[in-house]
Amino acid sequence: MLEQSAQKVKPEHLSRRACLYVRQSSLHQVRHHTESTRCQYDLRHRARALGWANDCIDVIDEDQGRSGAHATHRTGFRDLLARVAAREVGLVLSLEVSRLCRNNADWHQLLKFAALTDTLILDEEGIYDPNCSNDKLLLGLKGSISEFELQCLKARLQGGRLNKALRGELILPLPVGFAYTDTKAVVLDPDESVVEAIKLIFDIFRREGSITQTAKWLQKQDLRVPSQPRNSRGKLEWSQPHIPRIRNILRNPRYAGCYTFGHRKSQPQPDGRIKQVMQPMSKWLVCIQEHHVGYIDWDEFLRNQETLDRNGSSFKLVQARQTPQREGPALLQSRVLCGRCGLQMRVKYAKPNGRKVWYYACRDDI
Repeated sequence: MLEQSAQKVKPEHLSRRACLYVRQSSLHQVRHHTESTRCQYDLRHRARALGWANDCIDVIDEDQGRSGAHATHRTGFRDLLARVAAREVGLVLSLEVSRLCRNNADWHQLLKFAALTDTLILDEEGIYDPNCSNDKLLLGLKGSISEFELQCLKARLQGGRLNKALRGELILPLPVGFAYTDTKAVVLDPDESVVEAIKLIFDIFRREGSITQTAKWLQKQDLRVPSQPRNSRGKLEWSQPHIPRIRNILRNPRYAGCYTFGHRKSQPQPDGRIKQVMQPMSKWLVCIQEHHVGYIDWDEFLRNQETLDRNGSSFKLVQARQTPQREGPALLQSRVLCGRCGLQMRVKYAKPNGRKVWYYACRDDI
């Protein structure tokens, strides 16, 4: 078998470079799974046995600690593709297909370039020529199996997380105002100033019934709101009470003592960012009420969600939107609907003869 594999190596292959690609999926594996790394570096001996000089073997190991699911962040793999396409490489060495790619699109792109430039591929099982139909079929199957293995690993890990979450034992990041004890029990933050600030937000919202009015009241009193930005590494920061920050606090069920899992869904944005979108309560994977101490009870949390939904401007039907009562003598603000268009009528004030009066007007007429 080894002799047959060696016969695939031609002088034109030996005239080019041999590239050894080394990769581990995570930094934990790089630190602790050292035997796998050693086996990958040992493939240099295979290249030397096939006729490559030691100084003609390049080691590409800059992708250590990076997943092979995509080539976007793997500069070493992209450099390997470019060198294969430029006919600089005669042999690509990797311990197994999964070290090169976990994605069929990236794998077949490498195979395409290797076939066009007559580049051989070597793993621990043997040498393959992408221009040979049997070798090409085997390489394609290995790539599919590698991608399938990644999907199985993800499903297995996600299943373990879900089973632990169903028992309320999965450790999740806590919002500001909570902390873990040594036994991983959830308690209120030991800092009383943080607890008082969170309680004040719920008290003001309970009175005002609006996120905007709550934020304005806090800003008027020159008060700060605690937060833990992702790039702060757990460090507490006090900042202006902005509307998104207060909304996140009011929308978070953890403040009602409820353990949830799967209540948010990752949604790609046009600019490439990933936004976490709140799911309807019926789609939450786990919802364990009274799991830990909270700032409000579950009934108040539900009332707050109803209030926020009524106040929100994202309803398709304007008739379903009810804004909170504002100042002024008009008693039917946000309650009067136009009989012609069906939209809410706005309140207009005037002072004829120095006396303040009000009337309701259609939006189309304003």
